[in-house]
Amino acid sequence: MHLNALPWVIFTLQNQEFAISSKNVTAISKSLPVTRLPELAEYVPGIFLYRDEVFKLYDLRKLLNLESMNESFLQFSEMMEQRKQDHIKWLKELELSVIEKRPFNLATDPHKCAFGKWYYNYKTDNLLLSRLLSKFENPHSKIHSIAHKVEELKEKEQFDKAKEIILTTNSKELSMMISLFEDVKLAYEQQNSHKIIILKNNDNKCALAVDNVLSVEGTEEIEGTQEYDSLLKSSRVELNLSLAKTNQGNILIRFTDDDFLSDKF
Repeated sequence: MHLNALPWVIFTLQNQEFAISSKNVTAISKSLPVTRLPELAEYVPGIFLYRDEVFKLYDLRKLLNLESMNESFLQFSEMMEQRKQDHIKWLKELELSVIEKRPFNLATDPHKCAFGKWYYNYKTDNLLLSRLLSKFENPHSKIHSIAHKVEELKEKEQFDKAKEIILTTNSKELSMMISLFEDVKLAYEQQNSHKIIILKNNDNKCALAVDNVLSVEGTEEIEGTQEYDSLLKSSRVELNLSLAKTNQGNILIRFTDDDFLSDKF
């Protein structure tokens, strides 16, 4: 084992920590406009201009055959859209149960609808996303709570009052939730936009698209291969990887920048 003299840039890919030597890192940037070229490999989204120089961008998720950030966002967005439609249909079904004078059989407990099961178990470190999600609590609980009031009014044959409650909930709590669903999708997309690590060594240059950059610190190489054997097997190109740990003891996988700056793939 040895401690490397140069610090390493620690970053994440799909909740796994990785690192690359800071030796040739010239900048860390937010996502930049990329021009796609047809002859490039799938794991190369394209090229971009940075400080009047052209850089090739490697998408490390695609290079390692991990789910792309775009795919993650599409799945999340589709799930949010479905949960939004669930509540639109839920309130419509409650209204129909009044019009047709029949029992209402959908979930009245906010913890037991599909959104509630996800919502009360989902965790995120993103402050904006967490703050937006917390705003669901009140309107979501209120929507489900009216089912009992509506059922009581139906038993008393006070159908107009029942419809009025549903109409008010539609214009207030449901509208609020619909707006929140859209805000959450946007926040999730922003949270999951690439960060770019820009590398340059004389005339050799490239950039790496990663999920998030955590820190720049020393790492200590350690023995073992189990942590990254599967990545070696799934990678679309041959990579030189090593296992290491941070000063805090976090286990991570290190890339060598020579793999990217040599343009061997």
